[in-house]
Amino acid sequence: MNDPQTFSTDLQCTLSNLQASNIQNTTTTQLENCEPFQLSVTITFSDTANGNLINLLLPLGLAIRVNFSARSLSGPGPEIDLGYTTLTTEAGVLTYTPTLKIEGGSASIGLDPDTVYQIKAIARVGHAPFSIPALGRGFINGLDLPIGTPEVATDLAEEPKATKAPTATRTRKPGARSQKGPGDRE
Repeated sequence: MNDPQTFSTDLQCTLSNLQASNIQNTTTTQLENCEPFQLSVTITFSDTANGNLINLLLPLGLAIRVNFSARSLSGPGPEIDLGYTTLTTEAGVLTYTPTLKIEGGSASIGLDPDTVYQIKAIARVGHAPFSIPALGRGFINGLDLPIGTPEVATDLAEEPKATKAPTATRTRKPGARSQKGPGDRE
């Protein structure tokens, strides 16, 4: 389930709308193995929960880093790091939509075809380097995304015709005695 998640450290933010889309920005519920795609999530800062603090910090150009990862729903296995995207806050803007573009398609980042993955996004708000304590953080998961194998269109007119090789058969005339070769058994 892709429910909004709200987390509070010093800054309260809500992560929602975790989704996948094709490069034309059309939301999709299944990825083709080699097709480019993008992942996005909406991050909203609350001015009522954060009070004046948010109005003081957002103009500083705080870095928002979102890491995306996937875990196979087919059974136990490692979490696959899909990559991250970073953007900066602006004065008066409370909603951001960081987007990670994956140009090489799902195969380029280690996702297997014919497998369903659960996608997760982890957001961290603060200044780079990201090793210092975060001013805000949160996560969201629940986007179940099947990876398909692309259909290969074939043109039957151009496809070579299969020919059957002749097979050798032994036939026996009625009433004829069977002849045995050197390797034949009784």
